[in-house]
Amino acid sequence: YTTDPDLVKQGANTNRILDEELERLAQDMVKRDPEDREGYKAGFVDFITRWNELLPDIPLYSNIYHDFYNDRIQNYQRTDLARITDTILYAYVTE
Repeated sequence: YTTDPDLVKQGANTNRILDEELERLAQDMVKRDPEDREGYKAGFVDFITRWNELLPDIPLYSNIYHDFYNDRIQNYQRTDLARITDTILYAYVTE
């Protein structure tokens, strides 16, 4: 995470939240001694807490996806491995 304008232009801050406190908390985590696991965990909680104060941005990423669509769409069967371009070919809309 960074607020450096040059790095932001290069894509280092993809959500474009510019907050000095959030940057400080991120740097504190990055610079922490790798052996200090409890300190890192506490720093992570502080970082996420601040990030949540700055919502509406979802700070966490996971590999859990949800598809929501109208009941009129039939034969749309997504899987974890299938891309949208593969599954949409067989879907159709009913009245």
